[in-house]
Amino acid sequence: MMCLLVPAGASAADPRFELGGEWSFARASFELERNGTTVVGRTTETFQLRGCRVRAGLKILSGFKFNRADGAKDVWTGKSLVIDNGTCKGKYVKSSLEVTSDSKFTERPARKRAATYKRVPLEVLDDDPVVQAWTRHGAGVIVKKVGRRFVGTAREAYVIANGCTIPAGTIVWRLAPLAPGLYTGTIQTFLQPPGCRSGALTRSSWNISADGRLLTRAAQDGELFGYDRAP
Repeated sequence: MMCLLVPAGASAADPRFELGGEWSFARASFELERNGTTVVGRTTETFQLRGCRVRAGLKILSGFKFNRADGAKDVWTGKSLVIDNGTCKGKYVKSSLEVTSDSKFTERPARKRAATYKRVPLEVLDDDPVVQAWTRHGAGVIVKKVGRRFVGTAREAYVIANGCTIPAGTIVWRLAPLAPGLYTGTIQTFLQPPGCRSGALTRSSWNISADGRLLTRAAQDGELFGYDRAP
């Protein structure tokens, strides 16, 4: 299981969007993976690109590290493999990735045409490892597949930090898979008591540990919350 947690909005030094997972460009698919603080991308199939045969397993993005947040985008720098149309030979050149969301980024190799990648959506499955009950401080969230996403509801009534009591059955999470074991979505916030009305939906990401026993939620401000898999 691939676990690539990137806390959303943790600080100016942290990326806001996730690069791990499967992406598509030029009708071909690519897998981006994290190795420590570095991201690499490889082809997952053999395909033709402007008359050249590109083999499966070829590293096309090498040594990319998060550089900075620039307005509404994250910027990563590293090297891209550029294939010469005439000889079909490749060489690595300095490059940047401009990531504008969890589902889209643009590769900008030096002095070469930019390429836009789109995330390949994962299928939402009934037997996904996130589909079960998760507990924190005795309170549980039950995650189920609902249509094309997962929905988490309060297993029992519980009190949140602002003093509001959340009734059992209330929808508190809405999430979709980005990569195996990694999810993005929103949590439901609640206004101050006594009204405790539903507030804004705020961005979160979720990551399941390799053994499947711990679900970590990264809040919009970067704070982490751990949930244990219920027996």
